[in-house]
Amino acid sequence: MMSEKSALKNIRASRFEKANKQVRKLLDRDSTNAVTHYLVAIYFFSPANAGYNIDSAYRYTMTSWKYFSGATSKNQERMRRFPIDSVVLVTLRQRIDSAAFERAKRANTSAAYNTFLVKFPLAISKNEAVELRNEAAFKEASQENTREAFRYYLDQYPQSQKAMVAQARYEKLVFDDETKSQRAEDFQQFVMHYPNSPHRDEAIQKIFEIQTASGERDDYLAFIALFRDHLLSKKAKAIVNHLDINDADSLHTGESMLVPILHNGKFGFMNALGEEVIQPLYEEIDKRYRCGNITDKILALDGKAVSHEGVVASNQSIDVVEPVGNGFWLAGNDDCFKVIHHSGFVVGDSCVEDAKVIAGKYLALKSNGYWGLWAMNGRRMIGQSFDNITNVGEIVVFEKDKKYRLATTQTIARSANQQPLKLSDAFDACTPWRQQRVWLKAGRFEGVMDQNLQVVIGFEEGKLEQTYFGASRKTDHVQLYDERGDKTHAIDAVHMIQPWALVKKSQQWHIFDTKDHTILPPAYDTIQVKGPFAIAIRHDSTTIIINKARQVKLNSTEAFTFIPGQDSSAFFVIATPKTKTLFNERGKKEFVFTGDKIQHAGGQYFIITKNDKKGLLGAGGKALTPIAFDAIGTVRDGTISLLKGTRFGTYLIKTQKMINPEYAKNITQYNKKFLTAYKSGAWGFVDMNNKPISKFEFDEIQYWNDSLAFVRKQTQWSMIQVAAQQTRLHGIKSIKYIRNTATEKLAIIDHEKKYGVLSSTQGVIIPLNFSDVINVGSADVPVFFTEKHVEEASVFVVIYYDANGKFIRKEVYEADDYEKIYCGN
Repeated sequence: MMSEKSALKNIRASRFEKANKQVRKLLDRDSTNAVTHYLVAIYFFSPANAGYNIDSAYRYTMTSWKYFSGATSKNQERMRRFPIDSVVLVTLRQRIDSAAFERAKRANTSAAYNTFLVKFPLAISKNEAVELRNEAAFKEASQENTREAFRYYLDQYPQSQKAMVAQARYEKLVFDDETKSQRAEDFQQFVMHYPNSPHRDEAIQKIFEIQTASGERDDYLAFIALFRDHLLSKKAKAIVNHLDINDADSLHTGESMLVPILHNGKFGFMNALGEEVIQPLYEEIDKRYRCGNITDKILALDGKAVSHEGVVASNQSIDVVEPVGNGFWLAGNDDCFKVIHHSGFVVGDSCVEDAKVIAGKYLALKSNGYWGLWAMNGRRMIGQSFDNITNVGEIVVFEKDKKYRLATTQTIARSANQQPLKLSDAFDACTPWRQQRVWLKAGRFEGVMDQNLQVVIGFEEGKLEQTYFGASRKTDHVQLYDERGDKTHAIDAVHMIQPWALVKKSQQWHIFDTKDHTILPPAYDTIQVKGPFAIAIRHDSTTIIINKARQVKLNSTEAFTFIPGQDSSAFFVIATPKTKTLFNERGKKEFVFTGDKIQHAGGQYFIITKNDKKGLLGAGGKALTPIAFDAIGTVRDGTISLLKGTRFGTYLIKTQKMINPEYAKNITQYNKKFLTAYKSGAWGFVDMNNKPISKFEFDEIQYWNDSLAFVRKQTQWSMIQVAAQQTRLHGIKSIKYIRNTATEKLAIIDHEKKYGVLSSTQGVIIPLNFSDVINVGSADVPVFFTEKHVEEASVFVVIYYDANGKFIRKEVYEADDYEKIYCGN
């Protein structure tokens, strides 16, 4: 043992070169000596040794352990006197393990930790090394930040504490990598190939935004078909259901109109069918809601914006709700307004000052004084940087600093799919033009573009003006264009009064055929337009031009007079010293007449004036009345009024009979058999032969239907049967019309403080036995709020009926609650 102890002494004295020679000799003498291997381990594990080597120290320690463990008890006892035993060897190994662990930590790489774990499998710090290895590997993967790096990490270290984070980053990198083009096609491929990805919903959101950025109904429907069960399908349906709905007036239907209800002290809303649309959950409602006929799709309730589906669309305080169009509403208060869809989602990410629908497909939002453009699906298309945004059909016009740039809706939609959005060059002026075209000005140049921003009329100097047959441009001459935008004729001047276009060329006037764009011969000195007729003069000759194929030439003794018709018709008279002939608008002769003047009374009837007295002529100039009246009216309700002095008569067209003037007011036709006439200060009924069928005793007569009439004496109304002059209902205080049209009259009747509803076609809708009746619907879709006051119980029984008198809802209120729900109009 003397040699071993000497070597140990030299190691401890740092005489490593001498010790190295000694241990080498010892190994050569006995390579299975545990003590010798122990000495070599100590030699390599001495920090001051230039040959310090942790791995060698560990290897010799483990070899020493092997030979020590395999030695006989006698040899082990001898080695303990060195001293060396299992405790000494384990302690040395642990020290070496610790040194190796510290070395791995200094490197702090996954490779260093893996080397440690492989070479030092018995280390106490193995578990800690595993965690540090995983951390280092995660850091390395994060630095590389590729899907492959994180996939490798997850495959190698699936039990790592960072595995969930790594999985999330891997999924995100896969998503970003597969959709880096940000095009709809790549998002669709991603959804197909990675159906379980946590980013599937994000991909579908992108598909939704891109695919429906066009605002086209078909694109929304295609998305719905593709993702029928996805939540965004519901949003798409809500949007598509309100495309082309541009204002609140378009929402007057039974299902969309709301009526307030009060149940258990809480306000809600039902539709005209009696179905609860918004549950009764609200403490108060605005007074303007109490009388019903609510067409707003977003309501301000308890300071919140609530949609028809009962969705709280915004939690901000809401005082005002105004329609924008297409199901969108501007809702908010003095501090902030937001654009909210009736289904609940908000467009825009900040407060807005104004909003409007553009081309039926986009929303322009104004914020901080500038306008930006958003798709109706909520995607921002163009940021807030413009003074105004408008549209001409499918062309969107962006105004900035009094300059105008244009883009088509198709181009804007394609920009959502990463196709470059390039606005047009700047123009100084921009206005709509015929046929959904747009007129533009750039400097001295003016031109016209179509809906695809293709030039229709080229940009040239000169003022462009619209014509009903194309356009004209004025410079030192006038250039005409047809509807296609092609140049046709260069002329001196043009004068347009539909249906005529008159052109001047070489100091003479021509009729211009606007259909064929041809200048018609002959040339005239002057042309005037009277109604639908052109009066052309050439030398001393006058020609009445009715159309290209029909003309009437006048001789020097004939004069032309234009006679306007009561409708779209027109006439003219050619007079000679002896006769006057009436022609219709086609130039066809109607009849010859004598008299000072003729007027059209409507249809085939004319009023002739002679010596300041008037008479009525029929077809062919047939005299229907003597020329003896001071005034004759026009055709109205089958009669023509006659006035002589201060008395009125009438001519009955159907019977071709005249009732002589004997009444103080105009006679009116009540139905096919009877007239109403005014005599001796009161109204009465007469038949078509002017025979009275009633006394002249009524202060007013109102038409109800052919059989029944409302008549008033002083303040009391009655309903009478006209033919029999029998009273059907007496003591009516008031008649309040809900609907008063030619097809039906619908009215709330106050009969001796009992209210009900009558229809001129259906009869009794609601019996006249209620304390009050109010229409809380519209004229088109009425909903009747009826009330009976039960004084004994101090309660009010409220029953709602639909337009046909069908019961739809009932509530019983005490006085306080009744005051809350009562309309009071």
